[in-house]
Amino acid sequence: MARAMNSATHPSSALPLLRARRIVVKVGSALLVDAQEGTPNRGWLAALAEDVAALRARGQEVLLVSSGAIALGRRQLGLTSTRLKLEEKQAAAAVGQIRLAHAWKDALELHRLSVAQILLTFGDTEERRRYLNARNTLSALLRERMRIAPGEPVFLAPDLAQIHLFDSRGLRVTSRLQ
Repeated sequence: MARAMNSATHPSSALPLLRARRIVVKVGSALLVDAQEGTPNRGWLAALAEDVAALRARGQEVLLVSSGAIALGRRQLGLTSTRLKLEEKQAAAAVGQIRLAHAWKDALELHRLSVAQILLTFGDTEERRRYLNARNTLSALLRERMRIAPGEPVFLAPDLAQIHLFDSRGLRVTSRLQ
């Protein structure tokens, strides 16, 4: 991503990214989790952490929006079905969230980047009071130069789990921050 990014080596389509003050990177389970092992894909995480460090060295803020807790927790709980019940998703997320946070911490701290985690739900971007609280928290962390890895909420409302909340989270985080 950022290793070779400069205006001399990239086409004009890359210029908005090079000029951005804040970059939001959405990382899905397919990249983050080794499907065979059900463990964090540490090689891929290490490469992304290097890219994030390069962006930070250029003075850009980076927000990491991450899925993966359910994918990481399901293997540990022995949940092999392709369609999990809500309570199984919640249990897998509860177990996997710890593993996910540690994976991000391990990868980013090698580059002396601090990590914070914020769990956001659909309501955190739609209800004004909750949105303002989430925005102010994110802003405070960015002022303190933290890299944030928002994760999946441990307790999902049934209707949220069915509208693919996690697929749209990166867009919501991006659009709601100033």
